[in-house]
Amino acid sequence: MRLPLLPLVLAGSLAMPLAVHAAEKSYAAEFYDARKLEATDRQAALEGMLRSYRLAVAAGNADYATAAGVNACHMLYAQGKSIDAGKLAREVILALDPLEDRGSPHNDALRRAQLFGLMERGLLAEGKLGAAWKANRAAGETLGEKKVSGDADGPSITIEEAVHLQGELRSLGWRIIERESELLDLAGRSNEALELLDEATAFIEDVWAEPGALIPAERFYAFKLLAARGMILDFLGYEEETITLQTKLLEMAESYPDVAANSRDNVRLNLLRNLSQWNGPSGEMLEEAKRIGAQLKSTGSGRGVDRLLAKMELDLRNSREALETLRKEGRTNEQLGYLFDAVYADRDALTERSKQGEAGLDGEYIALLRKVRAQGNKRAEPSLYREYGDYLLAQ
Repeated sequence: MRLPLLPLVLAGSLAMPLAVHAAEKSYAAEFYDARKLEATDRQAALEGMLRSYRLAVAAGNADYATAAGVNACHMLYAQGKSIDAGKLAREVILALDPLEDRGSPHNDALRRAQLFGLMERGLLAEGKLGAAWKANRAAGETLGEKKVSGDADGPSITIEEAVHLQGELRSLGWRIIERESELLDLAGRSNEALELLDEATAFIEDVWAEPGALIPAERFYAFKLLAARGMILDFLGYEEETITLQTKLLEMAESYPDVAANSRDNVRLNLLRNLSQWNGPSGEMLEEAKRIGAQLKSTGSGRGVDRLLAKMELDLRNSREALETLRKEGRTNEQLGYLFDAVYADRDALTERSKQGEAGLDGEYIALLRKVRAQGNKRAEPSLYREYGDYLLAQ
């Protein structure tokens, strides 16, 4: 389960007053009118923000172009259109290349890092893992106030560099490290990903309860990083350690409202899934998971929830409805271009069909292996080979 990349609580900081001159009235008016419309008419707000961005580019105003561009990307992302948001983010980054930014280097770095982050999530959703990794590392370079373009291919940000960033920049530093760990994991370098998160965790846990040490946006991303560590521990087979960590995370979040409710609910849902696997499934755990899943979906954070709930139900009992949910998730994600999510839903459905004794699945296993290889997904490929092997042995 994943939360939206960049919550509008942070994006709201981008709406800081910008210098308005008479010649800038058109794109300035579009910008502020779009902000006013966000709560009542999201589509009109998006269209107005896009107009502001394009007018600012045409006028050569990098400050407004960046602010309007990143806000438009966030609006698309909030509508569940991460691929469209990523493509627009790349367009904005390239449009900014020839423009001179006369505003604050800090604010420019903050906005551009978010653009690269949105670009990374869109590319990952398309199954373009290598390109997503480059975008995430470009976001890290940007935090150092270095202006890089859409095809940058630099080094990752280090924990030492992130620790010495200030305010919202350090918040995004934790986010970039969390994303770096997932991309390392997907490249088959899970132990390296865990080492990276272990190093970051040591700093975060040391200052977690210290008054004023973490601003709200930073605590939001720091919590996500700690939760990501639990996911990798689980993948590597440290089941008891994962359950202990996820329980501890819920306790850590208890006194901090700036840890988003969705973040806590994601941890609760994954904890229930792990308890179900560790202690055995139960109807009570499934019902609690469904309640949490419904809450996540009601707030627009439900991507992947139906697949996880279907897997929990199938652990408990044979269910045609749950199996069809998995198959539908695969079809729908592929139709929408979410190829990364599609291969996991297809894998889960194929594995369950195999468990239920369905024959003639060889071609589907081989086709899915080709898709996983094409993505470069070295996390999914070995387990899919194992599941294919189990299927062949059962024939």
